[in-house]
Amino acid sequence: MKLYCLLCVSVLATFILLTFKAMTQTDTLILQPGPADGKDALIRDDYPTSSYGSDVNFTSNAWTVGGNPCILRSLISFNLSPIPVTAIVISARLSLFCNNNSGIYQLQYGDNESYLLKVTQPWDENLVTWINQPGYTFENAVLLTASTHTNQDYPDIDVTAPVRDMVAYPSSNYGWLLRLATEELYRSMVFASSDNPVVEWRPTLTVMYQDCPSPAAYFQYNVLFPDVHFFDSSSSATSWYWYFGDGYFSSLRNPVHQYDTSGVYYACLEITDSCGSDIYCDSVFYCDPPNTSFSYTVNEHFVHFHDSSDHSLSRFWDFGDGFYSDLSDPVHYYINPGKYCVCLTSATCISQVFCDSVVIQISGIHELGHDLLRVFPNPAADKTFIECIELNNSEDIWISITDMHGTVRKRELLDHHPLQSSFEIKLTCLEPGLYVISITSGTFSGVKRLVIL
Repeated sequence: MKLYCLLCVSVLATFILLTFKAMTQTDTLILQPGPADGKDALIRDDYPTSSYGSDVNFTSNAWTVGGNPCILRSLISFNLSPIPVTAIVISARLSLFCNNNSGIYQLQYGDNESYLLKVTQPWDENLVTWINQPGYTFENAVLLTASTHTNQDYPDIDVTAPVRDMVAYPSSNYGWLLRLATEELYRSMVFASSDNPVVEWRPTLTVMYQDCPSPAAYFQYNVLFPDVHFFDSSSSATSWYWYFGDGYFSSLRNPVHQYDTSGVYYACLEITDSCGSDIYCDSVFYCDPPNTSFSYTVNEHFVHFHDSSDHSLSRFWDFGDGFYSDLSDPVHYYINPGKYCVCLTSATCISQVFCDSVVIQISGIHELGHDLLRVFPNPAADKTFIECIELNNSEDIWISITDMHGTVRKRELLDHHPLQSSFEIKLTCLEPGLYVISITSGTFSGVKRLVIL
């Protein structure tokens, strides 16, 4: 494997860049490889299967040898890997020098306009021939104008455009092909190759670039209704252009904007600096906040919640015990006493969360599983029976069945007679699931869990 001889010279250049950058470092890469590290080769159609990877000439030629016509082309490639792919190539100049010791007497001759064409396929200087020569493209072609004298050098050929592509896409950097614009007899350009013994004549590529990362756009915003405050949080920028998503724009760094109507808007920030540009977009939720809040009342195991938020369009309750609801004013049953953190999330076009503590303290209630209160069968299907011997039959007896979302699904006043302690409860309209069944009469209250199949 060949190692390139290179010289990387750092030059400090000062640029005034408004707010963000006071100066940017410009680097210069000078490449003039020799026989051990250069990559160039000659190919010719009169010897279509021969390779000339060590030829001292870098030429475009159409001539005769022993009276037989032939066409010569040359390939060359430079190692640009020292330049980061994020770098901005400011300029690239290629210098080619006439090989006065070539042994070709005509040197620069005839109507010899030639092209440096970007090669599009890989090649090996020791294997490439006329027959297997790589493909090339006329995109970003560089024209070498016809020479004016026999020993003419071509210093500082502008190859900025193709080098920019080679740096940005290093995996497809295959160098250039030198060929005549018109490959007809008695035209030639003869330069020295990297294998030439005269060091000063070898091809030289000089690239000036700025090694700086592309900017990354980003912004945040805060709605202080009716204003929206936008904040630039980009990595760097010297100019800003805001698209607010409603047909209005701004070039301020941190603008304040008002939308005509509530809704969701798609806003974008485009930034630029000396290294390039970038754009970032995000949804802006613009509306009156719901001012989320709730109140509640506790009745033993049952808690009645009331959503007191302003004009909320949707809501979600987290009761703190693994159960939830999307009702406006749910009733929830807590199985166990304790302190629960209840949170309500309400939304307009934005969401807000409000949390409060709910304390369940049980007093005067028969606990779940009390042996004086029995539900059977349990699980049940169409009906079940509830039995309690401590009921005062002179009082009204109420039965309630509540689902796990706190919704009372069945409540009725039982028809009873003196000394009755067992009651049939119809379950035909209730879906399968876990419920809480309670019975109250006067000062007595008891609850049990009920599974409906």
